[in-house]
Amino acid sequence: MKIYDGRSKGIDVYECSKCGHKLYTYYKDKGVTPFAISCPKCSDTMMHTKTVECAPGFTKPIPWLRPTFKQMLKLSPGMIEHVLQGGLILKTHLK
Repeated sequence: MKIYDGRSKGIDVYECSKCGHKLYTYYKDKGVTPFAISCPKCSDTMMHTKTVECAPGFTKPIPWLRPTFKQMLKLSPGMIEHVLQGGLILKTHLK
């Protein structure tokens, strides 16, 4: 099975249309990421809007990664299915 390799392709920017919050992410592992995620500031929907070469200033991008089996078992059934289909999870969402 061929899996998308977004590593070294830049920094993905997710933007919230409600509060304007921006989130910068990058691929740590091979896999796919969602086009839309929940905003950590206002809980509205953030959309992937662009890919840039680097994050501005001192902003530290958050990695998308493949969880360990133990981490995956702590996820919701929908997120487990996402991982089993080749999906990655933001590091901030893992326990």
